[in-house]
Amino acid sequence: MSFFIISHSHMVRDILRSTCSLRDIEITETCEDSSKLGAVHEGDVVVLHTGRAIDDAIDQVAHLRTLCSDLRIVVITSDAVITQIRDLLSDKVEAIMPENNSDSALIGVLAVVNEGYKVVHALADQDPPKTDNTRSLSLRKARANGMRKPIVTPFVGTKASRPLSPRESAVLEKLRDGGSNKDIANDLGICEATVKVHLRTCFQKIGVKNRTQAAVWAAERL
Repeated sequence: MSFFIISHSHMVRDILRSTCSLRDIEITETCEDSSKLGAVHEGDVVVLHTGRAIDDAIDQVAHLRTLCSDLRIVVITSDAVITQIRDLLSDKVEAIMPENNSDSALIGVLAVVNEGYKVVHALADQDPPKTDNTRSLSLRKARANGMRKPIVTPFVGTKASRPLSPRESAVLEKLRDGGSNKDIANDLGICEATVKVHLRTCFQKIGVKNRTQAAVWAAERL
């Protein structure tokens, strides 16, 4: 399994590569456009930074799917257009993240996507207002590329049934960042048995069944 980064910005490519390298994620290749990407295979993860370019995001995702239909695609986009991107691409990618997310959130999302999960919420299935010409054109373009309206639903709850304690939140943040029980224990200065107790309590509070689902929850909400 390999990781790839695509961005028109050389600086963004370097920052993303460095961020991943610090968390022991080896990037196989970076490039400015999907057309310049080398060989990719089933299960590979592609981080696609698109900024505000909605149509470019549509085109690049469509092209990536022609290269390999089983790629795992993580889109990083501008906060200004993330609603439109989610509306258009939720059913075609594994995750959609705003640019203002932390590097820890990115690593957490990559970890759960690498496990085979989607980290994306679908919006209501309705057409955009006719007065929004830019978005209407993008929606038609998405449909022309074989992309349907999203029907993806999250598999974890929207919020905790009971408030998380500061310690529980810290444990989930470490889990989100890919830490093992031993890593979490060492970082927080507690024993592994205590970590397990905190995790069981967290699972109950946030309505998940395992570590991967908890990491998804934490990547989106912590």
